[in-house]
Order: sequence, then structure tokens, then C-alpha cells
Amino acid sequence: ADPPSATGIHPSLSSASIAPPDRKTSSRQRCESKNIMSSNNLGAQAASAVDERIREFRSLQEELNALRVDLGTLAAQRNENEMVKQELDVCDQEASDGGEAVVYKQVGPVLIKNDLDEAKETVEKRLEFITGEIKKT
Repeated sequence: ADPPSATGIHPSLSSASIAPPDRKTSSRQRCESKNIMSSNNLGAQAASAVDERIREFRSLQEELNALRVDLGTLAAQRNENEMVKQELDVCDQEASDGGEAVVYKQVGPVLIKNDLDEAKETVEKRLEFITGEIKKT
């Protein structure tokens, strides 16, 4: 029989003789730890993908709003030019009835006399251009 050690514990029961932990348990723990880390990594990847989609969506919203503003501006210009065209048609009717139709165009702060046919042609070209721009948007 072995004599008791200074601590009073039999040498066969000392901590040096305790068996190391079961390798299967520690291997399982490592796998669980990897799964948790992998799960966190997948969560971070999903969150990053969602954040990217949100940025894309916001960018598209801003682009849509800009297009709406442009479309509103073009519609207002078209309406204004259609009203001018109607007025020029009235002037043309008066001129064909023997009256005198005088058309002026504004150049800066000055009004300059303009030919009726030239004014009608200019307004038609503007309407064509504006209609083309509306179709593009």
C-alpha cells in the first residue's frame, strides 16, 4: 500500500491520475460551437443581403420620385403650349376672316413682332418635342 501524500489523499486518487475528458464530448462541443458560429455567420450574411435590397429599393424610390417630378413639369409645359396653339388657331381664323392678327414673342424683357405661321410652327415643334420626352419617361 502506498503511503498517504502530504495532502492526505491517496496518490492513486490525485488529480494527476484523473482521466482526460472524453474526446467524443469535446469533439461534439466543438461541432456545436462551429454550428453556432456558422449560424451567426449566415444571419450576418442574410442581414447584409436585406440591407443591400433596402438600399436598392430606396434608390429606386428616389429615381421614381425624380421621374414623377419631370413628368409633371413636362405635362405642365405641354398644357401651356396646347393653350398657346389654341390661341394661335383663333388668331389664324381671325386673319382668314379679313382681320389682322398680330403675334408677339418675348425675347428677354422685350416683345418682338412675330409672323403667325412662324409662331404656329414653333409651338408645333415644341409640342412634338415635349410629347417625345413624355414617352421617354
